[in-house]
Amino acid sequence: MFLTIGLPTYDDFDGVYFTLQALKAYHDLQDVELLVVDTKPQACNDTKNTCLAVGGSYYHRPDCQGTAPAKNAVFELAKGKFVMCIDCHVLLVKDSIKKLKEYLKKNENTKNIFHGPLLYDDQRNISTHFDPQWRGQMYGTWGNDPRVDKQEDFEIPMQGGGLFVCRKDIWPKFHRGFRGFGSEEGYIQEKIRQNGGKAICISWLKWIHRFSRPKGVPYPLALKDRVTNYLIGWSELGMNYGDVINWFKDKINQQEMGECIREFSKHTGFSLSSSPAKELNIPKIFYILDSVNSKTFTELNTTHPKHVFDNKSFVDAMNDFVNREEKYCIVLKEDEVLTEQEIKKIDEWIVIKQEILKIAALRETQTQTKTLKRKNDIFSYRIADDIDIDESKSLIISKDFAKLFLREKDKIKLSELANKNNIKPFVLINPIMIYKINPHITPLDNVSGGLEFCDVREIVWNSKDRWCLDITALTLQSTLSLCQKGAGIVRVFDFQNQDKETLKKELDVFGYANYIIADISENIEPPEDGGRALLINHENLPDYLKDFAYEQHDKFLRSNDIVIILHAEKEIFDVYKNSKNFVVQFISERCLIATKT
Repeated sequence: MFLTIGLPTYDDFDGVYFTLQALKAYHDLQDVELLVVDTKPQACNDTKNTCLAVGGSYYHRPDCQGTAPAKNAVFELAKGKFVMCIDCHVLLVKDSIKKLKEYLKKNENTKNIFHGPLLYDDQRNISTHFDPQWRGQMYGTWGNDPRVDKQEDFEIPMQGGGLFVCRKDIWPKFHRGFRGFGSEEGYIQEKIRQNGGKAICISWLKWIHRFSRPKGVPYPLALKDRVTNYLIGWSELGMNYGDVINWFKDKINQQEMGECIREFSKHTGFSLSSSPAKELNIPKIFYILDSVNSKTFTELNTTHPKHVFDNKSFVDAMNDFVNREEKYCIVLKEDEVLTEQEIKKIDEWIVIKQEILKIAALRETQTQTKTLKRKNDIFSYRIADDIDIDESKSLIISKDFAKLFLREKDKIKLSELANKNNIKPFVLINPIMIYKINPHITPLDNVSGGLEFCDVREIVWNSKDRWCLDITALTLQSTLSLCQKGAGIVRVFDFQNQDKETLKKELDVFGYANYIIADISENIEPPEDGGRALLINHENLPDYLKDFAYEQHDKFLRSNDIVIILHAEKEIFDVYKNSKNFVVQFISERCLIATKT
């Protein structure tokens, strides 16, 4: 079978009926499989009988609750080399299936995902793609590229999910955590690009989509599902998923956002309920293929075990590794040195936390990279080329991959082994820069008003793994944001006009364990684990809280702890700059961060 046309559906018999009948009546279906995936809990016999009547295959999959799982099922069940996934209420223009088969036979080894222009109900106006920008409750706005009138095909950033075509054997799948409706557009095209392909619009592959629903939408539509999907998907791709929270923070309430973040954390490895000193950490071991006196050994600062294999080979290291408990090993050769920040980045790398990674180069070996640079995107890795892996002086390898390597009788290149086993090797990109930016997950509305991005980044960076005494007259947002980023928070209130238990309940909704609510009169003693930070936001801060804040320089802070001053007068910044008790680490127009001596 060359082509499968698959329709995921949920309680839409009319849509399935007319789509299948139009395909049967008006299109060349030679060497084409028709397939329907019905996701409604109770199977629809009319849908099944219609499918069978046109020679198609019907599958009842109530386990696939959501559009993304249903589309994954289409690819899973398809028998064709190529799969066209279309909404169950889509009509295709005349001869498009015949032309598509001819087009694909000329591009049988393609890694691309193919789309066509959406043809509106007037059958004149079209939209060739989505522009990558937020509007309403989704990412992506309809756009029209003039190349559609001049070229057979051209690259696009993204497109609506009503029709797309991809090879079955390279389908990268929507993330298993996706649920409900939405967030697929942009995500799947970027995933294809990171796997070496492109998103292509084929000018003549026009499709008509039934948008109207006079009887209403039959399946559940929960905005929380969409937000969670965006968080999971953007995290997986290494994109700046802080943009997601920033866009939706005014569209759902705090409790719903908390639920989204908790669900997101289950799938990404970012723990929201751990104390500052405790983070999800996958055990690793370092192998240094060099002398014990080498620069690599002496300068490698890590809590992970490190072993020197002087005059021993990579094979020896792998033989040792497979008999140990660690899940990953890092191999360093020829005086290759990793900085402490790079090691921390490796520990927090999402594909390691999820144990997805099998092999990766920790630095790029080529001067010219294929990294996509696009507005709002922050990539931490890309699919590696052969040279990235075979010539790398620093590799991270999973135990599974090490065992595959040792099973080979004739030792082959690592890139060949990866290709042979359909494993995608990664290469880490700009690890120091990415590590500095990645903690910027949620906006600090309470803190970031009037601050530059670099200010917020430094606040997040310096508060991480510390108990932060948050003294402000504004809302709970900074407390929630810094909790998520790994800081422990001691939030001080004057409870004369507020109920302490009510405030605690508001925070408990988000599932954080790393916070303490304290009255201004209480003795504030956070746990000993982790450092401390004193955050004083001068904006609208009453004098009595300012007095209380400055008392904490001696009561709360210890040596090597930090103070963060926001929105203060220049004279206050000057006090810290000239003080013998503090060393300024960062200063801007509205933010100062200093370490206590």
